[in-house]
Amino acid sequence: MSNDYYENTDHILVSNTVALAADVEGKFSSVESGFEKLPSEESLNRGTINAEDDSGTADAYVVTLEQTAAAYVDLMEVTFRAANANTGASTLNVDGVGVKSIKKSDGTALAVGYIPSGGIVTVRWDDDNDYFVLLSASAKIATDAAASALAAAASETAAGLSETAAGLSETAAASSASSASSSATAAETAETNAETAETNAETAETNAETAETNAETAETNAGLQNNYAEEWAQKAEDSAVSVAAGGGAGEYSALHHSAKASAQRVLAETAKTDAETAQSAAETAETNAETAETNAETAETNAETAETNAETAETNAADSAAAAAASAASIAGVNSNITSMTGLSDDGIPLAKVATAIGTTLTEAQNCADQQITRPYFKDSAETTQALGSLSSNTAVSLAAGNIATCTIAGALTFSFTNPPATGRTGILILEITNGAADTITWPASVEWTDATAPTLQSAGVDKLTFTTNDAGTTWLGAQTYTRAT
Repeated sequence: MSNDYYENTDHILVSNTVALAADVEGKFSSVESGFEKLPSEESLNRGTINAEDDSGTADAYVVTLEQTAAAYVDLMEVTFRAANANTGASTLNVDGVGVKSIKKSDGTALAVGYIPSGGIVTVRWDDDNDYFVLLSASAKIATDAAASALAAAASETAAGLSETAAGLSETAAASSASSASSSATAAETAETNAETAETNAETAETNAETAETNAETAETNAGLQNNYAEEWAQKAEDSAVSVAAGGGAGEYSALHHSAKASAQRVLAETAKTDAETAQSAAETAETNAETAETNAETAETNAETAETNAETAETNAADSAAAAAASAASIAGVNSNITSMTGLSDDGIPLAKVATAIGTTLTEAQNCADQQITRPYFKDSAETTQALGSLSSNTAVSLAAGNIATCTIAGALTFSFTNPPATGRTGILILEITNGAADTITWPASVEWTDATAPTLQSAGVDKLTFTTNDAGTTWLGAQTYTRAT
């Protein structure tokens, strides 16, 4: 006896007769070969005897089944998870039997998008026509859903344009108010701008009404898509889905493709939600338009106020001119005091004598020549910053050029610090380094770091290091005070 799973051999076993070991082994081998042809228990439990992942490329799908097919058998069904979406006519090669076309039920080649990336695709072999027939229409459903989403997106865009128009109106009103504060002439311009803003507000209101109409249209389209989705999900078994719903001959409903129909309905409900959101945005835009109109009226009032302020400013200007004349007379007296001083140097007027000229503004740099200034009261002061630029060679940083320096590391180098103050006075150097770990930096031997370890700098970022000395540079105390990666 022989069949597809068991092949009888020449090893004959006779009842009540001693058998040879070779005959028994031969029988066991035949039985073992038959079991190897059976699907695994896991495949049987999952119902995936002829289902595997695709290992091919877009339009050229390749499947290797657990139970290898020796040939394509008429009406043989194969299911695979596509690794790539198709871009047009496609083929399938199962177990290396041969590359064959995948076509629709009417025998035409697949169009772009009929096989989605990651989609579960089922085909059946047609022996008469020598090609695989696509049993699912998931891509078609996805296309209809995309059209629905596009309609909703168009409505949302229209609402966004209305909101932008309202924003432009508000900006125009704000610009008018700003211009009004400068002068009476600007006030007249602001009044014109306010009228323009009012016109823009009316335009924005019209746009909002248009957006609301578009939102209602999108909601209607979403309803149609929802009806089509219901047809894909509920059409009776073996009844083709209507052409209006994107179906036709060979296009079936949820009894054949329930998973894809469910996805279409979800997309339709999402489109409906988007349409409702767009309608809400349109209502918001209408409210913003009314607000812009109110702002325009406020701008007109502000323009009138600015005109009044301009007249007041003109009066104040006359008063200021009189005060300026009085100040000029006072300054002339101070200048006379300064002229009568003795001991003026090329570096400027000694600070002790400037004290007698209270209220005078210095117009030149003052060199104190390392002399002490006692009890100063500073306001709006600044430090000189050295911009060392991109560094790739040994660099001396002089405190005489400024106590703050910036640089970018472009190559290996050694830093040195020069011109510190005399012993007993504290000198401070702040070094701001960009990309400090881009190359090797060697610090002066006189630097003592926190915890006796030089800090780790950013290879792409900014670090701020602070150095202080009170012994004329014999020892510098260094610390990392800021670090940030970019």
